[in-house]
Amino acid sequence: MEDVTIVMPAFNEVKFIGKAIGSAIHQAQRVIVCDNDSTDGTKDIYPQFLKYKNFQLIQQPKNMGSVASAKLLFSSVETKYVAVMGAHDILSDNYIATLHHCLENNPDVVLAYAPANRIDEDDAIFDQYFMEDIADGVASDDVFERVLTIIKHLNDCTVVYCLARAEEFLKCLDYTPVAAGDHCVLCELVTHGKFMRCDEARFSRRYLNREETNEAYMKRIQGDSSPNNYQRDLTYMIKRQLEILQSVPCDDESKKASYIAQAKQALIERFDDIERFKIDYAAVVNSVTE
Repeated sequence: MEDVTIVMPAFNEVKFIGKAIGSAIHQAQRVIVCDNDSTDGTKDIYPQFLKYKNFQLIQQPKNMGSVASAKLLFSSVETKYVAVMGAHDILSDNYIATLHHCLENNPDVVLAYAPANRIDEDDAIFDQYFMEDIADGVASDDVFERVLTIIKHLNDCTVVYCLARAEEFLKCLDYTPVAAGDHCVLCELVTHGKFMRCDEARFSRRYLNREETNEAYMKRIQGDSSPNNYQRDLTYMIKRQLEILQSVPCDDESKKASYIAQAKQALIERFDDIERFKIDYAAVVNSVTE
């Protein structure tokens, strides 16, 4: 597609990145990879794709973290649409064309996504995820219902691997290096329009056999030098999501108050009793005033 850019952050993906790029290279005007100074041989995979004029490689001099990579990638997008994919994932051959058709024919839709095949390290499908927990809500005509759906039901963030209208998507990006930043982006983007599931395509999301500590998770986000000491904290996400909900224009103050109350209760129920966070998220939620 001549008006599509696919962006792909990468760090130590030697086993899978060839398949990831190979599944994308013939589907977009530009495929941009940002390598975060991989050390496992990933860099040796890129030369085979340099023959493609639509392939672009950004090589980081050190591990800056996924958020810094995202900032570089998205600053390079000049097309009408942008797609995001992981460096160990795979797009079906019709992925971009199908999602592109959905967006072109539905002007009130800002993001198109496909059901996911959950695959293991050997490409075997072990599950399918149709995102039924959010599909109806994010397609609602009611913006409050769409935002509440993200806040209340978004657990698996596969929907972020999507095709979106670049102008709207780029407005919503938040480069704060915190946990669950993608939830904030999706929460804001859904105020701009609907999300639409396109069942004819498939996104194959790979689940790796790795035990990841909270510290390792945050290091992937923040890179080798961290202002946060690699603490996994959802305070920013919770406050930002409630701010987004509060910012939705509405003449019916009782309706807005009802949705804000529902969102607060949902956040408390989701996070406050999770022992691994060790943070009083009920207090965080209640600190956000209307």
